[in-house]
Amino acid sequence: MATHKRKLEAYYGLLAPVQQKKLDEFIKSSANKWRAIWSGDSDIVLFEVHRGNHKMGVNIHQRTCNCNVWQLTGNSMFQLITSMYCTPDYCHSKILYFASGMPCRYAVAVMYKIGLKPEEFVHKWLTMESIRATYKHCIKPMNSKEY
Repeated sequence: MATHKRKLEAYYGLLAPVQQKKLDEFIKSSANKWRAIWSGDSDIVLFEVHRGNHKMGVNIHQRTCNCNVWQLTGNSMFQLITSMYCTPDYCHSKILYFASGMPCRYAVAVMYKIGLKPEEFVHKWLTMESIRATYKHCIKPMNSKEY
């Protein structure tokens, strides 16, 4: 625990390093392949995201997408996904990865369109603030019964 604490003290990103890597490598890279089009609402929060014949609806304000990936957050949702896609011998890692509070590629395409940072739309559990709160406590050593 102390080793993790020391490593994370020197890190200054908004997201934890592992989460930032997932966002950069898996989501941001695929978001560039999609084209976001504003639907014309007065609040500028509703978008349709296109690629070929495929379309997805995104509401930036409500943090929702028709693909439902963005809404998958929390332990109960993680358990639901693992029960649906995992067996004792096999678990589809991409499905589990998406059950993590990250915006989906369609939402990120919209964020790029309107100049928002995807890191600011990741669930608070994955931020460095939460990680630091986890590691701020110290586990004090205890003597054995002989002493």
